[in-house]
Amino acid sequence: MEKIVSHFETLRLFGRLALRKGKKGERLSAGELDVLFLIALGITPQTPGMLSADMGASKTIVSRFTDSLCKKELIQKQFDQIDGRSYSLALTEKGNRELI
Repeated sequence: MEKIVSHFETLRLFGRLALRKGKKGERLSAGELDVLFLIALGITPQTPGMLSADMGASKTIVSRFTDSLCKKELIQKQFDQIDGRSYSLALTEKGNRELI
């Protein structure tokens, strides 16, 4: 399992440097790719606060990335049933295809 995680981390770092184009010609930024990889590699559902800590970025920056990725339908918010203000992030099928 450690080897797999290590390989995914290597891919994640590579993905941050790669230029990717979406179907509409929109490029994903390195930060957006980082968010996608972190969500995909997460053992537990990722919250914006967790992403902020993992990326070493402010919550404002992470919020911009997640809002952009939601608009592109690559991730979706899954709201907490108890606290409707809290949510985690999950890849959509389109988001999974983007990483393949």
